[in-house]
Amino acid sequence: MSEQSLKRIPFDDADEAKVRGAAMWMFGAGALAALSGVAFTLLLVMQSEWAFLLSGPPAVLLGGLLYRAGKAFRDVADTDDADQEHVVNGLENIRLFFLVKCSVFACGLVLVVLQALTASFFN
Repeated sequence: MSEQSLKRIPFDDADEAKVRGAAMWMFGAGALAALSGVAFTLLLVMQSEWAFLLSGPPAVLLGGLLYRAGKAFRDVADTDDADQEHVVNGLENIRLFFLVKCSVFACGLVLVVLQALTASFFN
């Protein structure tokens, strides 16, 4: 298959509407996550809760990644010039989203285990 034939992925109207709808939900969820992460970070800074400051910035990052994925998939539905590139960009942002999400979850588990170990050690 030539590179030129992959630039335009033919979608029927129903599939294009699904891609556009998924992009809309990614935009909304990404914007909401980023805004709530900023608000949460500001709240923690104002209360001098530095120990929990690790919660806000990952939320902003996750929201930004989801927002960028939504933009890439919206470009798939709205343009006809580089569909394959837009799909790859969208999938890369989704991959990074889950990588960050799993990393934050793993860090949380480590902190819980460390807290449990130190609590049992000092009691």
